[in-house]
Amino acid sequence: MFTFTLIFFRAQNFYEALKSKGIPSSLISDGQVLLEYEIAQVISILKLLDNPYDNVSMITGLYSEMFNFTPEELLELKRAVHSSNWIEIVHSKNVPENLKEKVDCFNNLLKELKEFSLKHSIEDLIKEIYTRTNLEKYITGLSEMKSKSSSMRVLLE
Repeated sequence: MFTFTLIFFRAQNFYEALKSKGIPSSLISDGQVLLEYEIAQVISILKLLDNPYDNVSMITGLYSEMFNFTPEELLELKRAVHSSNWIEIVHSKNVPENLKEKVDCFNNLLKELKEFSLKHSIEDLIKEIYTRTNLEKYITGLSEMKSKSSSMRVLLE
């Protein structure tokens, strides 16, 4: 099962908030909250839209099925640009030629989603991320198709 584990000081409160919104999650005995993988990917994109200097969310977004950068491609980008800040890396003029199209698609989509976020509700933004990144196609391709798709539908409702 694909999950991201998020540890929060007040995990119980976070879990209750997720549960009240119908977002699939679990609270395990040591106070960790488990979120399904596809939900965590959308959350990373939301974080990135809010703070493009969040390196963890940037790498998570690039590496995700939404943008499909391989570890080798991420390393190639990092080596070519020589920066520790990923927002500088993806906006650099030194992006290797073989990755320019992928990086441009990533940057253009983030720009469009940021503009969309300024005029629409968070619910509409989540739906837009889900639709524009083809996350639904990835989710429905998983062996746990029904549970994954239904989890995302709950988030969208």
